[in-house]
Amino acid sequence: MKATLYLPHQNPQPVSVEGLSLPEPTTGFAAVSEQVPVLMGCARDLVDVLVSGPG
Repeated sequence: MKATLYLPHQNPQPVSVEGLSLPEPTTGFAAVSEQVPVLMGCARDLVDVLVSGPG
């Protein structure tokens, strides 16, 4: 799995996938782990996770 962090007005950044989760196979939704708001510097409620494609 690859993960990329997209912050407004900044270039996309590859990030470690440690602590991140893959989408749930039955629903297609990915959970927001505790690592994500830390990377983004915001509250957990402000995080959207976008997942696309097998790569």
